[in-house]
Amino acid sequence: MAATSRLLELLQHIPRLPQKKGTTELLEIVQAKGFGVKLRTIQRDLVNLSLILPITNDEKNPQGWHWAESDQLLQFPTLDPRAALTLQMAEKFLSNKIPPNCLNYLGPHFQMADHLLNGKGNGGIKGWAEKIEIISRSQPLLPPAIEPNVLGEVYDALLYERKFQATYRGRGKTEVSTYPVNPLGLVFADQVVYLVCTLYDYSEPGDVLFLILHRMLDAKPLEVAAKKVRGFNLKAYVDSGAFGFGDDGETLRLQALFSDGAGHHLSESKLSRDQSITIKGKDLVLVEATVLDTAQLRWWLLGFGAQVEIVGPKHLRAELAETCRAMAAAYA
Repeated sequence: MAATSRLLELLQHIPRLPQKKGTTELLEIVQAKGFGVKLRTIQRDLVNLSLILPITNDEKNPQGWHWAESDQLLQFPTLDPRAALTLQMAEKFLSNKIPPNCLNYLGPHFQMADHLLNGKGNGGIKGWAEKIEIISRSQPLLPPAIEPNVLGEVYDALLYERKFQATYRGRGKTEVSTYPVNPLGLVFADQVVYLVCTLYDYSEPGDVLFLILHRMLDAKPLEVAAKKVRGFNLKAYVDSGAFGFGDDGETLRLQALFSDGAGHHLSESKLSRDQSITIKGKDLVLVEATVLDTAQLRWWLLGFGAQVEIVGPKHLRAELAETCRAMAAAYA
């Protein structure tokens, strides 16, 4: 029984490519779980497991063990149809939200769901995936490429709360910088992934900054615990305006005249709980709502073009009027 428990524990900690774990690292994990074994036992376990399961090593010294990339995920118990359908829906939704590098970590799960739903002999559940589509109303952008080892190391550093060494090239720069990073959290903004962090040994709230993952050329683990930042909260950091579209807690009372066609959807998807809509003539509606004062609000309003007129507040009307004049001048 102890040997079986040890083997199951060992299997849980063997990663999929591009990640790998050496025998010494796996030994330390198993020993930390209370199994009193030596390195030779773990080496023998891995060899025996590789004879019956799709796990392999990179044949280097020291060896790095991983699940074979092309094989399906081994999972107990197996997926049921509803879980498989949920995974396929998640794949469709996430494909436009985060870079493919991130989705690759779920690839084996998606493959298993596809096999269950579309395999032979599945009767009524075959074809479920073709009955659901997820679309986006925003302009699709191709995601920038992120180095696979960078993504894997950043995830591990966040999970295990340890530092890592980053090689980074800033926007528009030719020189490369290398420094230790204290990871605090990830922010996904459309197709760009930001790592919120501090550098070196800095750990005060004012030291928090962010790095863009596709500008990170390399990442290597450091066996040093990450430093905590006093009072840090990722959501509060985003809301503070760090990414250029935070709210800082400020709100405004929006008053906007929409053409009836443009404003109709707001009767179903409201801007706020206190929103009101008043019909103004045949083809106009006045929408009033208390909303966050953000750059996103301005981008959204400008997207309606001539189908919306800002009535209030006065400073927002003046700001967007100036933006429209500048746009008109560019096309003159």
